[in-house]
Amino acid sequence: MVRENETNKNFTKEGLVYDEEGFVKLADIAYRLLGGRDTEYISRLVDKLDSEYEFLGEGLNFKNVFDKNGTGTGSYHDYMLHKDDIEEFVKRVKDYYGEV
Repeated sequence: MVRENETNKNFTKEGLVYDEEGFVKLADIAYRLLGGRDTEYISRLVDKLDSEYEFLGEGLNFKNVFDKNGTGTGSYHDYMLHKDDIEEFVKRVKDYYGEV
């Protein structure tokens, strides 16, 4: 049964909602697939704004990511990852934190 507010939405196999271009909010990925990790810290792994964190976004398709060149929205709440790259990103983050 489809709930009323979900009738026109697209879902990944993990149940995450993606936009018309196939991008999913990083916050949703962090919450649902990375054990509820804080989006702020997960965002540091993709925006290169804090040298304390390793960059894990190489070769992955992100949208709205703010960077040192001033591109993006300026808010990690707007960061999005393409649905085709979710599995790889989750693997990289779990490896980074030493999770199975």
